[in-house]
Amino acid sequence: MERSPSRAVHCHAYAWVGPRWLFDREDERRPEFEAAFAASEVTPLRVVEWLRKPRRMIRSTFTDPTEAAAWIRARAGEVLPDQLHPEEAWWPPLDRREKDAVDLLSRGGDVVWGFHLRDGRFASYALISCPNRLDPELACPER
Repeated sequence: MERSPSRAVHCHAYAWVGPRWLFDREDERRPEFEAAFAASEVTPLRVVEWLRKPRRMIRSTFTDPTEAAAWIRARAGEVLPDQLHPEEAWWPPLDRREKDAVDLLSRGGDVVWGFHLRDGRFASYALISCPNRLDPELACPER
């Protein structure tokens, strides 16, 4: 399937770090609860739903998978190893994660990294391909 120039593949970067208990408030994570979903920056239940969030939640947009992977690695690097929950680990190592992210983005996939933190927060970073193969008719949030 060829893509038209107006539907060029790119990816949007998203980040959320917040209290783990917010994940239990599913109305903020489901698009069918429009007002709560649009107002909340919490990670959606389905990663493709990031594209339904308001444009202001986009942290960056990339056309180069290598640049996008470097962005997500830099965000993960901000979560210092001593902040990770004891059961979390940098496994696979960040070098490998970054390489895998480039490969996946190059094939139109999405990349989502999440980490439980010692203080009860959760850090979530996402690179969502647009248009997205899981919902190809979903409009680009930047248009």
